Amino acid sequence: MLLPMVNKSAVISGPTGSIGVALVKLLIDKNYRILLILRPLSPRNSIFEDIDNVDIVYSDVSKYSEISFPKTYNIFYHFAWDGGKDRDNLNLNIKSATDSMEAVRLAKRLKCKVFVGAGSQAECGIQKSPISVDTVCTPNNYFGVAKLLSMHLTRNLCSKLKMRHCWLRILSVYGSYDGEQTLVSSTILKLIKNEKLEFTSGLQDWDFLFNEDAAEIIEIIGADKHSCGVYVIGSGYSRKLKDFIEIITAKFGVASDKYLGLINTKTDSPVFLKADISRLKREYNWTPSTDFETGVEKTISYFKRTTDES
Repeated sequence: MLLPMVNKSAVISGPTGSIGVALVKLLIDKNYRILLILRPLSPRNSIFEDIDNVDIVYSDVSKYSEISFPKTYNIFYHFAWDGGKDRDNLNLNIKSATDSMEAVRLAKRLKCKVFVGAGSQAECGIQKSPISVDTVCTPNNYFGVAKLLSMHLTRNLCSKLKMRHCWLRILSVYGSYDGEQTLVSSTILKLIKNEKLEFTSGLQDWDFLFNEDAAEIIEIIGADKHSCGVYVIGSGYSRKLKDFIEIITAKFGVASDKYLGLINTKTDSPVFLKADISRLKREYNWTPSTDFETGVEKTISYFKRTTDES
């Protein structure tokens, strides 16, 4: 495993999601000098506003061309995106893709050596084999189309600006600060609130990765002065979705069987999702350290805490 750069510094755009928050916490623990670019008025900005030694700039992704900052950094992690919750909104997602070019230009102005963009398994569409760096992408929604476009746009611009380009093709990540609409989070919240459960048959094969593990390998990739190209971010391990559901519900003493098969699987949803992490193993000797049961316990603790606070 390669060691981080001596001058550890990073910019993170749109860090308020599950991966972003975990990455910020990890970089703080590793004594990085950090600049965060936050969306103005986001209710999650308070996560970072009381942290010492972290600089903050407020800007929508569409206005990155207006950002001027006196310090310089090594790594630019780009997570900011409009349209993730509205995957069939063509205009919103394509605009995020083209706006990502301004993130690259900002990275260059800040003297970053590498641009690390957050992609998605949605770029690949429906696949029957593990998603790898060589997977031929056939996205089946506008979010996936736009993420794939963003990869090409940012890669080409990075090449012109003499900056290394890394693209994270991220599968299903769960953990603290995850969106409440995801399977893991919504199931946990319904169990905490005693609300009705209903699932598909759960026969899909799925790959889940804990957010702290995702942050770990993303930091490693950004810190590697030779990193370049596509990296598939997942656990590399899949099992039936109903097995994951059973693990979650069992933590609350609830049997999941009677709640399976109550809703239909969407026709455009993947039925097989697994990461091929052979590149991560080969180049960084990396595999996830958190099993699903442990990750779920930590996620339950987070949601119980936030539910009590609200």
